Amino acid sequence: MKVYIIKACAEGPFKVYKKYMAAPPQSIFSLAACTPSDVDIDMVDETVNMKVNFKSDADIIAIFFSTPDALRGYEIADKFRKSGKTVVLGGLHVKFNQKEALKHADTLLVGEYENTWKYLLEDYLSGDLLRIYESTKEVDLSELNPFPLDLIPISQ
Repeated sequence: MKVYIIKACAEGPFKVYKKYMAAPPQSIFSLAACTPSDVDIDMVDETVNMKVNFKSDADIIAIFFSTPDALRGYEIADKFRKSGKTVVLGGLHVKFNQKEALKHADTLLVGEYENTWKYLLEDYLSGDLLRIYESTKEVDLSELNPFPLDLIPISQ
């Protein structure tokens, strides 16, 4: 199985600010860190001007965004869904606008991904995806894997 993890980012002043701050987007790195080792990962961060590959051979497309980037996130999701890909949406905007987000996704990740991502992947393989995977328990930070910073080149 292969997963393509995308940090969506709309053009504009907020993108310039985020790029200037140069902090790695926690959502995509958290998801990559808790992805089982037998799953291949491709990752892109539009904040640093990386381009989304709409011809990705990934089985699952996981897109994360905040409210200023919601329209861009939905645009990406809709393109992938039209090509038959399974789309997962997550991020703060998705958490607070689940009805809206479900119009653009096969499933949503809500809350801490570390508690639900492996179940979503298992359900995908069995052909039984839920519409929403919501974490209801806290994550023990001492048990987290380190962020796989090698997935996005530092020079980006």
